[in-house]
Amino acid sequence: MKKIPTKLLGLMTMLFALALICVPAVPTKAAEVYYNSYSYPVTDSEGNTTYQEVSNKKFFMETYSQSTFSIEINNSSAVLKDLKSSSKDLKLKKTYTNNYTCTGYTSDTDPSYSSYHISLYSKKPGNYKVTFSVDGKKYTLNVRVVDNSNHIKSIKFGSKTIETYSITNDGDGYTYSNTYNYNVSGKSGKLTVSTNSNYKITGLVVASTNKKGEYTYKAYKNGKKITLSKSKYSYKSEDGNYTYNAPKKYTHVYVSYKNTYTGFAYTYSVGKDENGKPAVKYVMTYPNKKQSNPDFYTNGNGSTFTLIQ
Repeated sequence: MKKIPTKLLGLMTMLFALALICVPAVPTKAAEVYYNSYSYPVTDSEGNTTYQEVSNKKFFMETYSQSTFSIEINNSSAVLKDLKSSSKDLKLKKTYTNNYTCTGYTSDTDPSYSSYHISLYSKKPGNYKVTFSVDGKKYTLNVRVVDNSNHIKSIKFGSKTIETYSITNDGDGYTYSNTYNYNVSGKSGKLTVSTNSNYKITGLVVASTNKKGEYTYKAYKNGKKITLSKSKYSYKSEDGNYTYNAPKKYTHVYVSYKNTYTGFAYTYSVGKDENGKPAVKYVMTYPNKKQSNPDFYTNGNGSTFTLIQ
C-alpha cells in the first residue's frame, strides 16, 4: 500500500479541521425577529436587572426627513424577503446588511444573527405600511408620517405666549420657526402647554424656591395656575468651601406627555431620590406598559423649560 507523503497528510488534516470549524450550526427552531424594537428592564427578586427586547409595530416620522428602523434576526441563515411599501409616497431602501455567523454552537446558544437597516422617506403625511417576510412568515410595520413631529406647539403663561414652535416643509427643505421669551412677572399664573397632533400633555411638575432659596417640588395639571419661585436659589456646600447665589429667580417646569400613536409616554412626578431627598422622578413608559428604571432630578436639572423673574 502506497504511503501518503507527510506534508500532504498534514495539509489534508488541516483542511479537514477547518471544514469542521466553518460548518454553520443548523438551526432547529424558527428564527426570532425583532423590528423597530426597544428594550425594557426586568428586575428579578434578587435585584438583578436584565433587558427584554420587543418589537414596536408602529413607527412615527416627519415628512422630508430620512428615518431608519432596524430588523434583527437571531440566526444568520434566515433570509429577509419581500420588503415592500404600501404606497409610492413612502420610499424605502435597505441601507445596511450584516450577516454574522458563528460555528460550534447548538441552536439554543448560537450567537449568529442577521441585521438590516431600512431607510424611509416621504413627502406626504399619512398612514402607510411596510411589509417583509422572514422564513415565510410575514411582518408588518405601521408608519405614520406627519409634517411636525415635535410634541410642543406653544406655551403660554397667563396671557403671554412664551414659546411657539412650527415647521414648514415646502419640498426644497425645512423652514423652522421657534420663538421664545421665558421672562415673566408676578407671583403666579396659569401655565398652558399646547401640543401638535398625536400627543397629549399628562401633567406638569414645577420646581420653585421658597423664601429660604431652597427648591420645592409640586405637581400640577396642564392649564392650571402655578406658583413661581419666591427667592433666588442659593447653595452652600457642607464643608463651606463652595457657595452659589443665582442672579435671578428661576422656576423650572417639567412637562409629562404621551405619543398617542406609538404609545411611548414620558412622565415626571414628585418623589425622593436614593438619598431620601425631595426630587423630580422621571420614568418612560413603553407601548407594552412596562417602565424604565427611574431617574431623579434636583434644583431644576433636566427640566423642559425655565421661567425667569
